[in-house]
Amino acid sequence: MRVFLFAIALILINKTSFSQLNSPTDNFPLPLEKCNTYSELSIAIQLLKGSTEYKIEKAYDWIIDHIKYNHKVKSDEKYIIEKDLHKIVKSKKAICSEYVYLLNDLLDKMNIVSESVAGYCKSCDSDNKGFTAPSHVWNAVFVDSIWRMMDVTWDAELSQGRKVKNRKRSKKYFLKSSQEFMKDHLPAMPLWQLSDSLITIQCFKKNEILNLDNRTSKGSKNDIDTYLSLAPIQKRLFEDRTTYQFNPTIKNKNTFGQNILDYASMLTDSLDESDRSNYSKNRRIRQDIIQLFGQAEELVIKLHTWQWEMYANIVINEIIDVYNNHPKMNWTDNEWKNLLNEITRARYILQKIENTYYKESSLAVCEEIENAIKGYID
Repeated sequence: MRVFLFAIALILINKTSFSQLNSPTDNFPLPLEKCNTYSELSIAIQLLKGSTEYKIEKAYDWIIDHIKYNHKVKSDEKYIIEKDLHKIVKSKKAICSEYVYLLNDLLDKMNIVSESVAGYCKSCDSDNKGFTAPSHVWNAVFVDSIWRMMDVTWDAELSQGRKVKNRKRSKKYFLKSSQEFMKDHLPAMPLWQLSDSLITIQCFKKNEILNLDNRTSKGSKNDIDTYLSLAPIQKRLFEDRTTYQFNPTIKNKNTFGQNILDYASMLTDSLDESDRSNYSKNRRIRQDIIQLFGQAEELVIKLHTWQWEMYANIVINEIIDVYNNHPKMNWTDNEWKNLLNEITRARYILQKIENTYYKESSLAVCEEIENAIKGYID
């Protein structure tokens, strides 16, 4: 009898423990509104049911309710944008780029297409200094075959700036048309205006945008599709180039040039890791790098010494490889002259570098090959 009663008690204890583990208060995953970490949030967001617009709104509302604008770093030019989503959610603070980064991630987890849109706005500090470079970023989201704009940063500030007693989420910048947005948001890339009739930066600065409601809205879809299909580095270069073309300021010009240099550096790294015996492939890469450096030199305010050294090294390696790998007996005078022109280019680049052993030895290589070429020509 005692054994029987003990068994019943054990069953009841196990049943109670099981029911406690599965009680509504301990459910996992947590409901979206109760999530406080990125791990909880990323799971809960994927389990949402409903229309596309409903899912977007739930993600948007969670960010508004949980993430405050980080005013402390707003004017800190040395601040590095945080891309670790765990840290953003944990700190409960963000600037516009971080808001956009988080929202894009949540939408992507729900298979909703969205993009970051950089641009100019009427109330941003850098805009007030002359619209010299994009000063803000927001989201474009593809809903029901249409691109819509959202600014979760501004809606978060509008929502959190109100007294708690009367607090209500702002939806002023939620899923709006490009026409509505351009009353105070102008994309740095014209394709995000989504229209065949563009508003120029000059019109935006002067508030000459009263004809927004009469603009066509059918344009740019093919341009956007092409842009989205690009590799990340190509997207970045496309964005910088069109940003500079749309608003040709010194800042936009320099940003475009610096990103070209970043791309050239990336190609240089790939060259170092490639098969050095593959002469044709390496030469194509070097020629691309030389072309990129030439473009960047015309755009950037100032190249650093290490960038000049990289540029010179690529040109000199190209000279050496061409000289060593081509059958010289069959060369035309133009081919020899082209190689001499590359030596002239190398000397010009080396003059930009401080006097070091590298510079001296590189100039010596140039002189040696130049003398050999003159011997062939003569």
